[in-house]
Amino acid sequence: MGDGCTLINGALVAGHVVLHDHCILSGHSAVQQRVRIGRLAMIGGLGSTTKDIPPFLLHQGYNCTSHLNLVGLRRAGFPAVTINALREAFRILFKEGRTLNSALDRIEADLGTVAEVNEFVGFIRESTLGINPARGSERKHRTY
Repeated sequence: MGDGCTLINGALVAGHVVLHDHCILSGHSAVQQRVRIGRLAMIGGLGSTTKDIPPFLLHQGYNCTSHLNLVGLRRAGFPAVTINALREAFRILFKEGRTLNSALDRIEADLGTVAEVNEFVGFIRESTLGINPARGSERKHRTY
């Protein structure tokens, strides 16, 4: 468990879960064993996951990424240029319909100068469970 993590009442965390710094597990959320929750990621109330949640993302419902955790990023003092780079990384990964490796390669090529984007990509590349698809993406029934 990292620094500054927030677990709201009824949050369930199975064994061998890794919670990175400043992640938030809202009320009655559930995390399956061996899942990693990235820095400043948030699981909304009643949300659950069986896959890793990359840093800076908002996760709502069952195995469904919603968007960036924009409120958390702003509250943490991230500059607009970093937030915009993360938005673009999210768009490339979830909205362009690319394969996972192709999307990550493009993100690194286009946005690799931003440290938080590198953290985001590195987390996904290290995932053994995969990540959840985004709500409304072309890949809504496909996991990575």
